[in-house]
Amino acid sequence: MADKHRVLIVDDESEVGEILGVLLEDYFHCSVFDQASIALTELEKQHFEYIITDIEMPDINGIRFVEEAKKLSPDSVV
Repeated sequence: MADKHRVLIVDDESEVGEILGVLLEDYFHCSVFDQASIALTELEKQHFEYIITDIEMPDINGIRFVEEAKKLSPDSVV
């Protein structure tokens, strides 16, 4: 079996992120974060093919997060 694609999931409501991770885990390797700033740090360390993010988050809003994420990983699909 081929390696699973990596998905970065960011949602300040950790339950939502965890549920998404469980729903996708049969098809993707999911990394779930409840803080956008920590997710960006992880994105500096490894590549993710896909990024799923909330829009309204307290530390960095989703739009700003996507702008920063695309700088770090321009090939990732958001």
